Amino acid sequence: MVPVKACARERVIGQRRDFLRELRHFPERLFQSVNTETACGGRMRGFFEQPGRIGVDPDALRRRPAGEFRPQLRSNVNGERHSPLPGRFASLPDTVHFAPRRPQPLLSRDRTPDSDTADNLILWPHAIYRRRAASQPVTFMIVTVQQHILEQQQLVPGSRGRFSWLLSGITLATKMTEARIRRAGLLDVLGAAGNTNVQGEVQQKLDVYANEALLHCLGLRDSVAVLVSEENEEPVTFDRAPESGEYVIVFDPLDGSSNIDVNVNVGTIFSIYRRHRGPQQQGDSEILQPGRNQVAAGYVVYGPSTILVYTTGNGVYGFTLDPAIGAYVLSHQDIRMPGHGNLYSTNEANADQFPENYRTYLGRLRKGQLGRKYGSRYVGSLVADFHRTLLKGGVFLYPPVTGYPNGKLRLLYEANPLAFIAEQAGGMATSGQGRVLDIQPDDIHQRTPFVVGSKEEVEAFIALG
Repeated sequence: MVPVKACARERVIGQRRDFLRELRHFPERLFQSVNTETACGGRMRGFFEQPGRIGVDPDALRRRPAGEFRPQLRSNVNGERHSPLPGRFASLPDTVHFAPRRPQPLLSRDRTPDSDTADNLILWPHAIYRRRAASQPVTFMIVTVQQHILEQQQLVPGSRGRFSWLLSGITLATKMTEARIRRAGLLDVLGAAGNTNVQGEVQQKLDVYANEALLHCLGLRDSVAVLVSEENEEPVTFDRAPESGEYVIVFDPLDGSSNIDVNVNVGTIFSIYRRHRGPQQQGDSEILQPGRNQVAAGYVVYGPSTILVYTTGNGVYGFTLDPAIGAYVLSHQDIRMPGHGNLYSTNEANADQFPENYRTYLGRLRKGQLGRKYGSRYVGSLVADFHRTLLKGGVFLYPPVTGYPNGKLRLLYEANPLAFIAEQAGGMATSGQGRVLDIQPDDIHQRTPFVVGSKEEVEAFIALG
């Protein structure tokens, strides 16, 4: 009698042998030469590639445990049908999907494997290949934030590559923060750190970590002259000549950190200015610049997915962090804020403390006097509320109240970067007294009222005076 385990082993070996036999018919022009180790994060052992073809190392496949290699093959790139694979592979869908342990293929927003137009999609882990015509080459569809920054940098005359190196420090620090947030319930990072910051707010443990991560990653960039953080009373300066230390960076390391304990979205906000040159421009004068002087601004929202949104003055772009390859990948091309929305966002618990024009405005929204019925959404995390407004339209308001007569949000590292992004996306931002980006700051922690959103809603607020 043959042991049951031996029979199962022979069956698996037979299935693999049948699959390799079927693979001989695999079209040689299916893929161009691609760096598999890079695209798949180094987990594609057993695969080899030559220009114009793809193959499988049979010896490496034999060393793999059953089920780790799950091929799915039903049709080739020219639409020609092949005989279905034997056994458990016979009923798989009409896609080519080589799936090592944790497949997370990136799909374009307008196509999915189940759609009628998916015949020309070939899924590869963390990449997309689409056949436009039989004679056209297959293209690689991933754009990382580093690639995009380099492309944007080419639009700036005299660019030397220092700006892209600077932004890589921000992306690295946010990945460190994201990794800590993902494990917040498993590590001792929840709750208060026991200190208060310059704003008089209780520091959370993750506030401290995110701040240290940004100070460390950006402090190593020789193009950084000054760092300004919400968590530090004074700027952090570096003794670098203006020729090398070109940039001033201001940031809120973890906006909405009090929401961490209840697993609500939080974020990081940053803004970059060019350092003034000349002996007369020293000290705080290098930092206290109006928002219209921003070179770049952005934010990261840590939610169901981690998304980086940034602008350099040439449109707004969004990148989603793919944890499998550790890179921010372009997912929102040229974001435009809708001309109007149907949502407003504010803390209505303080409505009785709002100035008269704010209360009148909210009454008009609730009554539908702007031509549509409005709903209310308020997370209590500035980044999360703004991100929704950016994508869906509407308006976000943070008026002055009794405890904060000049508003609560900080001008330099909260209002200015978000106002810059909003205007680049086609929206507007006002302090109630004028354009936010035209305010000349007189203190690094200066506060301001803030109204930002779609053009129609903000103009209706400004019309009330």
